[in-house]
Amino acid sequence: MHLSAGRLTKLFPVFYPPIFIDPNSGFLSNVQNIEVSTCPTWPVWECIARISTLRQLTVTAWDRDDCFLQILRDEGPGGVRDRALEVSTPFPAVYGIKINTDTLSTSGLNVDFARALAQGLDARAAGAGEVEMGKIRSLEFRSCMSQLDEETRGLLSSVASEVRWRTRE
Repeated sequence: MHLSAGRLTKLFPVFYPPIFIDPNSGFLSNVQNIEVSTCPTWPVWECIARISTLRQLTVTAWDRDDCFLQILRDEGPGGVRDRALEVSTPFPAVYGIKINTDTLSTSGLNVDFARALAQGLDARAAGAGEVEMGKIRSLEFRSCMSQLDEETRGLLSSVASEVRWRTRE
């Protein structure tokens, strides 16, 4: 996992200490960029989703229904909106998301993940309540095994102003 308040800082925790589970801790209070290349647990994703300064998120896709997508849809144990929190909408300030799909070994899973992400971002916007939650500025998918079909591109374009789909070389 990489965290950054301006420049990229590398962090390779063997376990997630309590300071990491609190998005208001001094350790996370100014983080603007996070790259998640592991498959974190629900509490870690819940914490990341509540970092109010987070602008850019890079995620490695592991499954078409992983904890990241569940957080966006506010599903799973103790959904982000279930509690009276300072940050009740997941990823409130994120404007850019990059998805690394090189871990998805089956052709077509990257398209399934993209559709699930579009549905999750749509659910995030719908659940924002009075808070204005516009489109994500950019979605970038890297190392995709298959081409992006028009239906999925339409779904992604409904939640993001710019969609980039990069296939494997």
